[in-house]
Amino acid sequence: MMDISDNLGNPMVCGVPLVTGADLLAQYGYLGFQGKLYIVTDGFRAGVPTFDGLGVSSRLYYEI
Repeated sequence: MMDISDNLGNPMVCGVPLVTGADLLAQYGYLGFQGKLYIVTDGFRAGVPTFDGLGVSSRLYYEI
């Protein structure tokens, strides 16, 4: 799960599941996000990210 806050620490989006193969921001277009946010797991494109693997074998990408 992921939370997104503004630059002052105010919550904008809370409890977003880290699902591979989907733009995690697509349903929040009304908040004005300019890009796409997605997660990729090494070796298995549809692999489920784990807490220990985040940043190691699973990475979160923001694409403008």
